[in-house]
Amino acid sequence: LRASSSVGVPFAYDIRGFSELTRVLSDPQYRNAPGFQAKRLAEKFVIQRANVCCIIDSRIAQLSPSIPGDAVVVPNSYIVTEPRLATQLEVRPQTESSEFRAQLSYAGSLHSYEGLDLLLCALHLLRYEGLDVKLDLVGGHVLGATSSTAALSRLKRIAKQYRIDDLVTFYGSVPPHAAEGVIRESTLFIVPRLSNLITESVPPIKT
Repeated sequence: LRASSSVGVPFAYDIRGFSELTRVLSDPQYRNAPGFQAKRLAEKFVIQRANVCCIIDSRIAQLSPSIPGDAVVVPNSYIVTEPRLATQLEVRPQTESSEFRAQLSYAGSLHSYEGLDLLLCALHLLRYEGLDVKLDLVGGHVLGATSSTAALSRLKRIAKQYRIDDLVTFYGSVPPHAAEGVIRESTLFIVPRLSNLITESVPPIKT
């Protein structure tokens, strides 16, 4: 904004999400903190002075009354089509001589709304059903009071409690090319997000 003002060129503001609202999901008291209001006011200040606002999804306008009605939707690196849902995942019961048939993968943040607790629970149920499935979990980013290390350690504890720690490989934060390699080797990429204001407004696929 300052740069565009100094040289006299139009200013476009790209809105991809609101970190203060993301933090509220894991720390509800943060909504009453000075930092929350400061970020809201700063966002409003910039939006009001932009020549054009771009948003990654029309639904993101629900998150801020400051977003103008003529904001331009610019999809974030994915084609806007109806997703093709997998109707059946081919897996087979475990045997001593068989190799696993389903390699699942997740890559993203470790926020509670990503639904990783449910993903680990589902993996536990699949093992209980005798299905041969493994999971590669890539990611380490999280906002708020909980550190990335603490969030990852918590998921590892859950996996151990479910007795599936031998089925899950936790990679932590890795470079994008490494995450891409893990995803390409998987049978199915999982997006286990919970339903809330953020996940219903901001699409999960970013790259």
